Amino acid sequence: MQETTIHCRPQKLGTVPDDLGPGGAHSVTLDRVKGQGGEEARVGIAALMWISHSECRLKVYELCHALAVEIRSPNLDANNVPSIGLLSY
Repeated sequence: MQETTIHCRPQKLGTVPDDLGPGGAHSVTLDRVKGQGGEEARVGIAALMWISHSECRLKVYELCHALAVEIRSPNLDANNVPSIGLLSY
């Protein structure tokens, strides 16, 4: 959302038209994430995938570690874990 405080985020969310419905709101959210570009967009999409496929509510640090997983890699590289700040931006 590019809002710097939690106080400003609900105000920004209030600007999303109510008539979009769930599908439209989903599209708007994906467009915003993709609009960040580069690595931030990739991490954002990956985070949404982990959240949407999780069977339980993930804590932020758990999501960070999930995002560090690389396909076909037998080990988790601690240097690949994104910062919590990136996800809570």
